[in-house]
Amino acid sequence: MDFKKIMQYIEDFKENMKKNPRYNIERLADEEGMVRVFLPRESYMDWYTGQVLCGSTERFLPNDFIVYIHKDRIIKIDNGNTLVHIKGEDLDE
Repeated sequence: MDFKKIMQYIEDFKENMKKNPRYNIERLADEEGMVRVFLPRESYMDWYTGQVLCGSTERFLPNDFIVYIHKDRIIKIDNGNTLVHIKGEDLDE
């Protein structure tokens, strides 16, 4: 990729984010609406029990767990499309 293409990609991304603040989440989701998120070992039980937590779109440690979270449960993705804020889930329903 040359510099002009990279700059155009960034501008397109910014424009799409203005139109739809959840664009980056939609872009990362598969056809079923699931986003792959890496969680540290310590956070896995929090995810399993439906707690509020943060994960990552990138793997940092070899023992991170890979989970698939529906895009509707994701509050936002920030810090360079890396940090995933996940809302809690009411498991009593």
